[in-house]
Amino acid sequence: MTVPVNVQSRFNLQSFHTLACPSVAEFAVEAVDRSTLIQALSWARQQALPIQILGEGSNVVPEAWIPGLTIINRLAGLKCTAQDSHYVSLKVASGVSWHWLVLFTSAQGWYGLENLALIPGTVGAAPVQNIGAYGVEFRDVFSELTAVHVLTGELRTFGASACRFGYRESVFKQEEAGQWCILDVTLRLARQFKPTLTYGPLAMLQPVSSRELIDTVVRVRQEKLPDPKVIPNAGSFFTNPLVDVNTARRLKETWPDLPVYPQENGHSVKLAAGWLIEQAGLKGQYDSITGIGAYEKQALVLINPQCASGQAVLAQAQLIADVVEDRFGVHLTPEPRMFP
Repeated sequence: MTVPVNVQSRFNLQSFHTLACPSVAEFAVEAVDRSTLIQALSWARQQALPIQILGEGSNVVPEAWIPGLTIINRLAGLKCTAQDSHYVSLKVASGVSWHWLVLFTSAQGWYGLENLALIPGTVGAAPVQNIGAYGVEFRDVFSELTAVHVLTGELRTFGASACRFGYRESVFKQEEAGQWCILDVTLRLARQFKPTLTYGPLAMLQPVSSRELIDTVVRVRQEKLPDPKVIPNAGSFFTNPLVDVNTARRLKETWPDLPVYPQENGHSVKLAAGWLIEQAGLKGQYDSITGIGAYEKQALVLINPQCASGQAVLAQAQLIADVVEDRFGVHLTPEPRMFP
């Protein structure tokens, strides 16, 4: 097998994801431009190799051995594609840091991303997960994206309906998981600042500027979330579970302090997964051998201080989910995806 010059074999991925689990890719390439990425995809298809895409690795649980080709997304650049007195359309390369984009757009007077500050990862990962925080979701500012099919090389533009966004969900995480590499994302941002201040710590800010809102979100997140460069973690490890109205009512009768968030459809209620984990007595409890457990300042975060394996992380996550289900009858779903 002739390997392209920019493709490396037996590539150590441990420093390329935030859980810091030992992990080695059979082949890997850092795609700094679209040409490098397309060529690497073509080579992998010719060799019948599995293909996977990695951004900043902030929402993955890696296997120890990653077969095939891992493309590390480093695509950069952005441009304004349209604007009027009310909105601006911004096309952003998928390898751009999400938090950098939040800071940049605010500085330009383009608004809508403030509540999503300090969410780790790249722009290309944002639609996959439909990232969200403090009352704002990615889909609120999304227009379209361009992606290449990893198996056929087909280029396709996806609008909002084609992405099938849901709560921390999209078509790229479900039906078509692993089939598309997102190249760029177009956002529609407002030119007038209208903050969303429904989340408790933010409600006290009125009146507020865009940068003040960003700084507050950053402060709140830093108070609860450990820096992965200091304590390896993948952020919130479980999504907040959705239950039907009757189930929520029964739980609320038994645990009156349970936070509940009725959904717009009127049929389901979102529960606070962190509260469930904490009330199950698991917050700040760590495995005596691996050190993996629910972080003492935010129960939703699983930390991996000893850089244990991905399988060890999943085992501890399953233990937590089992305890919560036994106590409350509520199933917790992991938010990070297995890699590959």
